[in-house]
Amino acid sequence: MRIYLGLLVLIIFGSSGFAQRIAYVNANIPEAMQVNLPASIEVCEGETVQLGESPVVTGGAGNLIYLWSPTVFLDDPTSEAPVFSGDETTSYMLIVTDQNNCTTEHEVTVEVSVCTDIDERVLNTEVYPNPFSNELIVHCSHKAFTLDIYNASGVCVFSEVVEDQEKIFSLKQLPKGIYTVLIQSDRIVSTHRIIKN
Repeated sequence: MRIYLGLLVLIIFGSSGFAQRIAYVNANIPEAMQVNLPASIEVCEGETVQLGESPVVTGGAGNLIYLWSPTVFLDDPTSEAPVFSGDETTSYMLIVTDQNNCTTEHEVTVEVSVCTDIDERVLNTEVYPNPFSNELIVHCSHKAFTLDIYNASGVCVFSEVVEDQEKIFSLKQLPKGIYTVLIQSDRIVSTHRIIKN
């Protein structure tokens, strides 16, 4: 049977051969759900990894409901892309349901291994001047990084994704005090303590 999308005219014929009823049917069938996840994800022991990037699933009708199983080592098994923070290889089944109760499934295995190539995973960073007044220069050995600045209470007061190895940040809005700079690139983290005068 062939299904056509759009407005369809449904004509029901009686036993006499004449049309007895005409109905208009709107046949809008959503695109089939497609999971955009690999079959396996590798992570070094002691590190975390997010299972996929948004959108994990395309297609379907309306809001999608996500359920990851088992729930062990996941921060939120009902989120689209939960964060894994376990110490052993685990296989997960993702079941996605749309508003029409259509479902799709996908299995992902998070492979945890002991990483011995620590020298290759070094993140060299420089943060200067320290202390600083209004501008802070950050240099990173990687070509892109995320910079987060936390105040003494542990509250993130500044965050930016940088697509370069070096950037000058204008931080005039920050009050004087002691801050922690967290630089992340390729799941490697570097921290610095800085003082604003």
